[in-house]
Order: sequence, then structure tokens, then C-alpha cells
Amino acid sequence: MATAKTYGTLEETWLELIEAGPAEPAPFLAAADALERDAERTRAADLLRLLAASLRERGRPAEALEVLRRLARLAPDDPKGELRTELVEALKRAHDGRPGLDAFLKRAGLAASTDARPAPLPRALEAFDAFLDYARPGRHVHHAAGWGVGRVIEVDGRTGELTIDFERKKGHALPVESAREFLTRLPDDHIWSLKHSSPDRVRELVEANPAELVKVVIQSRGGKATLAQVKQELLGSAVSEKGWSKFWSKAKTALLHDPYVEITDDARPVLALRERPVTLAAETLERFAAAKTLAEATEVARQFLQKSPDAPPEPRATLAEALSARASGRRGGAADDAPPGALVEAAYALDDLGHPAPTGSPLAEAVKGLESDAGRLRATLETMASPELKRRYLDRARAARPDAWVGAFAAVVPHLDKDAFGALAQALEQGGDEARRALGRALADLAEAPEPEAEPFLQMVKDIFAGRFADVPGAPTPLRVVERVMAFSERQERGRADREPTARLRAHQRPGETRPPPSKASSLPAKVRALLADREHAALRRYFLEAPRDSARLLYPRIMSSRWVDDESREAVRIVVVRRFPDLLAPARPFWEDGNLYMTTKGLKRLEGEFQELANVKIPENARAIGAAAALGDLSENAEFTAALEERDRLVARADRLKKELERARPLEGVEVPSDRVAPGTRVTLRHVETGASERYTLLGPYDVDVEAGVISYTASLARGLLGRSVGDEVVVELPGVKARYAVEAIERAI
Repeated sequence: MATAKTYGTLEETWLELIEAGPAEPAPFLAAADALERDAERTRAADLLRLLAASLRERGRPAEALEVLRRLARLAPDDPKGELRTELVEALKRAHDGRPGLDAFLKRAGLAASTDARPAPLPRALEAFDAFLDYARPGRHVHHAAGWGVGRVIEVDGRTGELTIDFERKKGHALPVESAREFLTRLPDDHIWSLKHSSPDRVRELVEANPAELVKVVIQSRGGKATLAQVKQELLGSAVSEKGWSKFWSKAKTALLHDPYVEITDDARPVLALRERPVTLAAETLERFAAAKTLAEATEVARQFLQKSPDAPPEPRATLAEALSARASGRRGGAADDAPPGALVEAAYALDDLGHPAPTGSPLAEAVKGLESDAGRLRATLETMASPELKRRYLDRARAARPDAWVGAFAAVVPHLDKDAFGALAQALEQGGDEARRALGRALADLAEAPEPEAEPFLQMVKDIFAGRFADVPGAPTPLRVVERVMAFSERQERGRADREPTARLRAHQRPGETRPPPSKASSLPAKVRALLADREHAALRRYFLEAPRDSARLLYPRIMSSRWVDDESREAVRIVVVRRFPDLLAPARPFWEDGNLYMTTKGLKRLEGEFQELANVKIPENARAIGAAAALGDLSENAEFTAALEERDRLVARADRLKKELERARPLEGVEVPSDRVAPGTRVTLRHVETGASERYTLLGPYDVDVEAGVISYTASLARGLLGRSVGDEVVVELPGVKARYAVEAIERAI
């Protein structure tokens, strides 16, 4: 009626109901709210006054007080103070016997006071309610600034002052206004309240009902908490460090089946209380329906089995049927779209659910016939997520084809992640003599050419450094592995130098431009450093204790200058070298005299490219030319055949020389180029002593030469005479057919 603005009818009905004896005040209060929304506040206030008087006369003070509170909101000014007087009387009746009641009425600004002007009724009521809420013996509070949890033990009947026992301050007296301002009221079932006042109850829950105690913590944190927060709340105060695993295992088992608790499947799980109950089976099917891929759906099924290994047949059958339909394309995508590893994992999930895939179905076929095909075996393992299921699949593959699995396993060892690498290597290691020899060859190949699959290489290094594969025929020795690790790190450094220009450009991208994700290569130095430092640098110390002198001489400077080796490892190596090869620590020769061949990364790429063209293009073409010439017959007078043989000898000799240069090649970017003397990587200005003419040269590697740009090789005659010289030095350089005297005028770094 109020919303229709039939105010006259509303007032008549209101009065009739009051005279008859009003029922519950709720309908009247709802009508008053409607009047307030229609901007009829005065009309609503007048009607509520009549209702409050009727309720009071009929001996219903609690309901009268409820109406007066609503009236205070509608008529907060109360110029004559009549409503304030009625409220005070009603509050005194409602809270008769509460200690400090009169003081609270005055402090809140409800009762008459000479101290100040009375506060507006809504604000005064709010303060009064807060005072009463805090001023209850047994009430728990929290002081965030240092006193911790406290419990109200007494309320002064005259002043309303509170006495509180805090964790770190017993018997502290506090005005109720200060309590409201500085303390947080805690529910009696808050975990802090229980630990403060009911430690026996907490200990009982730890033993008898850990899940309930965890739910108390979740509720205390607003209905949601991470596992780390739960542990922080209970560890030490309720559960010992030693007993935590047992406590959480028992609690988690119960919570997983609690329909009012949700636990995420993250590495850092979040626990939340639900408003409505959801069973584990229903939650699983809901998550299953939301899965975007077969792999995600399979993971949901596997998590259900982990959480509920004794689940009844009905949810198992429902989940199995849904998974089978998903894999076959009947729901959510065709099976052909799923990678082979996902199909294998789905087939195993069906087995574990007790409903194996039917013969001939995509899932049943997924686990058959792959073990003799290295390509399909690799594709399957690469697309499987679970290390446990990878091992299960490999065991099944071995059993299915005992005559064919060795070659397939060995072929994919160098190309998989560390979990699959470990499983394959273990299978081969335990598979008999043939399998062990195949494993040794695979490991040797992996040591020599680890890129781009760094993960299995690093896992192999870790295993060999730990003593594994020591009795596998053909497997690389720990000493050889140290050398290969350093070669691996140096190749990675050359690649990093190639990537730096791109990285610098990326650093200057404009806002809004898309940047590629960081390369995994950025974590490789740290992983290599950790491997070399493991077990007190055992692998490095062993190398320099056992390696021949020439090998130690070549590797020592590389280790000392590598950023992939940490300072402690370098010091461990130095100590061994001091004892065994002290002469290696004599004053070092200039880096360009260490037997290596230095050039820029660009020059090194040019050398590698020339070698690859010889090995992969020109020599094969020459072999075909020799075959074609031989087919012409009568080789004694066959000019084409003779020319082809001569070309072969030239190409092979050139390839051999380039290969040796590649083995000695080092990037100039990886050494400390001096700026005070002529060296590879510097630019030098010379003055011809006789003519006074100036000449400027840049000394780089033999594959960096650019005569027009003044770039010469540091191995050339002119450069050899200048190496090691400083500004002001004069040098006689022997050029073909002539000698010339030059003075060094300036030196600067060129890279």
C-alpha cells in the first residue's frame, strides 16, 4: 500500500492493527521502509511512535526497543529529547544488571551529560552497542600493536572500564572507548580465542579431529586460507614440527570428503569453506566438464583417484564413461586431436578406475605397438605429463616387445626431459649386456652433442658425477664429462653473444609492444655452477687430480675465466693445481699465445659456415662427381676422374684444417682485451717513422679480415710484430720484400 502511495488507507490499516494488538513488528517496519523510500519520513516516524507506545503498553519491551531503534534512524534530530528519553529507558530495561550500563549510556551520548552536547541518536546507538559488545566478561579481543590476544575478565560497574588479560600484558585496565578504537573483537570460536583460552580444546582437536581444527582456521580467516597460512597458524602453538606431516595428512583426507570444504590442486593449495555442500564426486565431474583438453580431463580423473582411492563404484563408472567419451570424440573433441601421450594417460586412468578401454578403441590402441618405433615412442613420452605413468608405459613397452625395445629406447635417450631420461636409462641399464652397450653409445653421443636438448645432458652429468653409469660400457667418464660441460658452456656463451643485439633492441621496445618470454637458457649457468660445485666440487677436484698434465693445462685457464664456474669452485681447482701442477700457475702468457685461435663471434660463425659447406655440400658433390667420372670407364685416361680425385684431396685437406681451427677457436668477446697494449681485439694507430704517414689497423681473427675497412688478422706479419707493444714503442716490421719502422701512437679496444 505504501508503494502505491495510498497513504490514507495505510494509516487506517496501521491503526486498526495496533488497536487489535500488533503481531510481529516486522511487517510494520517493512511498511515504514517503503514510506522512507517514498520520502515520507515524517509520516513513517509518526506511525512508528504509535506502534512503539502500543508495544510498550502491552508489555513487549524488546519489540518496542526494536521499533524505537528504527525510529531513531528516521528522526535523528529529536529536538525535544523525548525519543532519547524513551530509548534510554528501553535500553536500561533490556540490559538491566549489566555492569557499567549507566556509564556506557553517558559515554555513548545517549543519557544526559553535562560534558558535551548529546550525540545524534544513530551515532550514539552505534557507540553504545559497541561498548556493550566489548564489555562482556569472557569476550576475546586482539591488540595488533603488540599485546596480542586478550580476554575481558572484568567490567567496572561505576566507570565501565575494562580489565583485560592480554598474552603479553595481564590485568590491563582500559576505557571502553579505547577498547573500541584500538582492539579488534574476536568471535569466541576464532582460532586465536581458542588458543588463548581453550588450549586443551585445541590439543583435543589436534588428536581427535584435525580437519575440524583446520576448518576453524579457515573460518577465522574469512572463509579462505592457503595451506601456508594454516600451517603458520598451527605450527608450534598447536602442532609440533615433527608432527605436522601426520596431522596434515589426516586432516586432508577428511577435508577432501567434506562437502563444505574446497581444496585447490595447486602446488600451494587454497582451502575455502563453501556456502552449500558439494561432494567430491560432484566437484570432480564439474571440473571434468570444464577441462579444455583430454590431458586436463585425465588429470582430473587421476586426482579423484588420489583423493578417494576407495571411492564407490558409481562415481568411478560415471567418470570412466565421461573420460572414454571425451577421448573417443563423442564429447569435447575428436581423439585424433589429442597427442599420443595424452591418450596413453587416459587409457591408464580408465584402467585405474576399473573400466579398461574397449579393445579397438583409440585408447586401447594408444598403448600398443609404439615400443618398436623410436619416433612414436619419443612423441608419446614427450606428451605425457606424469613421471609415474612414463615409467609405467616403459615397463609395458618392454614386456610387450622384448626383442625390439632396446634400439627404440636408446634412440630417444638424448632427446627427452629428465624424468623420461631417468626412466629410459634405468631400463637400459638393467636390461642386459646389449641394452647396456646401447645405453653407453647413447650417453657418449649425448655428451658430444648435447644441444638443443640441455635437460637430458645436465641430468646425465649429474648422474655421472654421482657415480652412476660407471660400469656401463662406452659411457663417458667423469673426466670427459667435465671437459664436455666446459665445451657446452662455451658454446652457450657464443650463442649468448649472438643474442645480445636482439636483447638490446628488446630493451628499447615501445610501450605496448609484445615481448617474447625469457629464454630458458638464462637459467643454464646457475644449473651448471651447481653441478660443478656439488659435493664440495668433487668432479672438478677429481679432474685435476687424475687428468694428464696437458689436459689440465688446457682446461685450467678455461675454468678460471668462465662465468659458468663460481668462485669457490675456482678456488678448489686452484688448490689442487698448486699441489699437482704448480708450474701452471706461473705468470701467464698473453692470451693470444695460449694455443687457441681467437676471432669474433661473427668470424667464428663464418668459420663454422665454411666448414659445414665443405662437409655437407662440396665434399658430397665431389663424391658424386667421382662416381660419375668412374662410370665413364678407362680410368687411366679419364681426365674428369683425375680432376675429381685432385679436388677431393684438396677439399678433404681444407676440411681437416678447418676442423682443427674450429677445435682451437675461441671468441674474442670471452677474453679480457687490454687497452694499454696491442692485442687481438684492439685498434692501433701507427706512424711510419721515415715518412710520417699515419696508418690505422684493427687486429681481429683470421676470419674477420676486411682489408678495405682496415681489419687485419692478428696472425699476419704486420700484426705479429705489433702484439704486446705499448704507446710510444717503435717496432721494425718485416713485410714481404721490405722492412719498415713504425711508432705506436694510440691503442683502443675494438670490441
